Amino acid sequence: MSRLGAAPFLDPPEGIHADIAWEMLRGAGWITPHLNGVPYFDKPPLPYWLMAGAFAWLGPTETAARLVSALSAVAVAVLTALIGSRLVSARVGLMAGLMVAANLEMFLFGRMVKPDVLFVACILLGLYGFILAYLGGGRWPLLLFYAGLGLAGLAKDFLGAIGPLAAVALFLWLTREGGSWRQWAPLSAILLLLVVAVPWYLLVESQYRGFLWYTVVDNHVLNVARMRQFPDEDVPLSALEFLTAAGFGAFPWILAAAVVLTRQLVVAALATSLVFQVPHFIFHIANKDALSTGDYAANIGLLAVGLALTVYLLVLVVRPSERTVAERSQVEGGVSYGTR
Repeated sequence: MSRLGAAPFLDPPEGIHADIAWEMLRGAGWITPHLNGVPYFDKPPLPYWLMAGAFAWLGPTETAARLVSALSAVAVAVLTALIGSRLVSARVGLMAGLMVAANLEMFLFGRMVKPDVLFVACILLGLYGFILAYLGGGRWPLLLFYAGLGLAGLAKDFLGAIGPLAAVALFLWLTREGGSWRQWAPLSAILLLLVVAVPWYLLVESQYRGFLWYTVVDNHVLNVARMRQFPDEDVPLSALEFLTAAGFGAFPWILAAAVVLTRQLVVAALATSLVFQVPHFIFHIANKDALSTGDYAANIGLLAVGLALTVYLLVLVVRPSERTVAERSQVEGGVSYGTR
């Protein structure tokens, strides 16, 4: 939080996002974001709503504009700690939360005017709800799961809801604990997801016909077929470039993981990795203009394998093997026998 406004905006990205929120506050409308008076359809409104609120409170400054990202980074660290404490122990949770808080990439993105960290925080909020439900917390955590995914759809992209759902389905399939799909997708939770995420898209479509076509078809379907009518100016990273950037972004913990591979550190590192892998996987699905079809397929395939491997390894590390359970039972039985 210290000296958030010390550096000027990094243009164009920071200036663009800040100006959209400022125009919203000055009367451009709270439904459709505008940039220089022109409707801006590339991002949903949740980051701009929050930033406009910060402007109304603190004025149109760099500090106010970056406050949303900074608070979202804190939320990501706290949610990571909560997830780690639920899955393993309070010590591992604290370790994972501190690793995220002191992560180079999180530090940088938490001090920039971008929707990415808010997007990650919403996804983590949803995943925390799923974990609570998976551990027997009842039905209300599932509502938190679907509400978090709905907020992710308003924070950056509707794929924010689809990607985590796919990751959860993969987890349940790998562990063979899915049971009935109605158990994990109750009607009330599905309705909550739709109520949170869908109305804004329908409202904008009612004001600007073709918005849904641009957002869903052109940005995603035609993007896969390399037939976009409105090419994206962003250049996606190749798989090697992504892995290199992710390695630098994980500094300094990637060095610690290479030196001390204890079970707790592995769990914390895998859980922290998922925090970044899920939104990065979603991002690269939707950004592929500069890649050939073959390169895009290889890129997405490699990222998907990495995500599935991380989930599988986390399951293996967290869940004790049958041999470990048997050994533990023998030890506990021996201790009990010795105390009689």
